[in-house]
Amino acid sequence: MVDDRAFADWRSMLESSVAARGGPAEIADRLCRISGRRSAQDFETARRNIANWMSGHAVPQRRNFKILTEALGLAGDAGQLARWNSLYVRARGPLPAADQHEGAPAAPAVAAAHGRTRVPRWIGGAAIVAAACLAAAVAMSPSSRPAADDSRTIGYLPFAELKAGESVLIHAKRGACGAPAPDWREFEHQLPDLKTGRLVDGGPGMSRSTTCGGVTPGRLVRYVAETPGDEVFELFERRIRVVVHD
Repeated sequence: MVDDRAFADWRSMLESSVAARGGPAEIADRLCRISGRRSAQDFETARRNIANWMSGHAVPQRRNFKILTEALGLAGDAGQLARWNSLYVRARGPLPAADQHEGAPAAPAVAAAHGRTRVPRWIGGAAIVAAACLAAAVAMSPSSRPAADDSRTIGYLPFAELKAGESVLIHAKRGACGAPAPDWREFEHQLPDLKTGRLVDGGPGMSRSTTCGGVTPGRLVRYVAETPGDEVFELFERRIRVVVHD
């Protein structure tokens, strides 16, 4: 349960509530399910909306706010809900310009605000590490191709260089720490469509997780290279670059 007394503004309470309930990707998936929008594009849009709300660039319209409240499971505690609603009304004020560009629940993107992006405190460190990994990967040349780590334990692979027809394990989807690996069908709809290849079920394995303090069961995700090209995509909030050769 989120201690609503600790928050002076709606954005801070949102940030903590999202973190306590699985993170932005989990909440984006819930928003899509509640609103009946289940395409990969709908999920990506919902994820961007959440990022904009958490960064303070925008405040959701009332229809999206109601769905967000349900997705976060805040209606079960009257005191918590009252605080949540009160902070929202205070934050919303006059309808912001960015908010006017929201469409149906959890679907259209919110217009980005100008200026400096404020990174939520709870993801700041992870974002910096991910950015550093991506920068190192982009700097690699074809001659420094990394060996494919095809073990059954993986954190995530920030860079892979393969020939068409080859494959490699690149990430793992975990549930709660220590819980059995999730079924592939539970999150298959969240996977991005790629131009250079496809993502397939890698079977059960182990995920290296900072949150869990070590390894925990996870469903492995395998990238299968199909079409030559250079592509960067996001998977479970991690940016990954793949280079595919003939």
